[in-house]
Amino acid sequence: MEPVAALVALTVVGIALSLYAGALADAAPDRDRERATLLFEAVHDDVVASGVAYPTRLTVPEEAPSDADVGVALVTRNRSWTVGTADATRPFPETADVATSAVSVRVNPGETRAGELRVVVRR
Repeated sequence: MEPVAALVALTVVGIALSLYAGALADAAPDRDRERATLLFEAVHDDVVASGVAYPTRLTVPEEAPSDADVGVALVTRNRSWTVGTADATRPFPETADVATSAVSVRVNPGETRAGELRVVVRR
């Protein structure tokens, strides 16, 4: 009887650990979302100066993850500028994490337009 009880106890412990590991994985923060937010901050710092976004400064930051496609876009009503390997235009893929912010975009010297700065991270 003792070996059977030990096997049952071992099975119960194994199932409990599996359930715990699954719950822990579901509760963990989404690392892609963290990376997208950090990348957005880096892009914003590079592109925006004195409250105005400059399309000529648009780049994918060096911190971009090598295991994901990253796209960066600066979009106004009539124009858009994009860089990177991920599509940063709407509609965004469901699998992509997107960080956006409204910005003023310099379209010509002394001329700005309302626009949006976007960073898209897709695995």
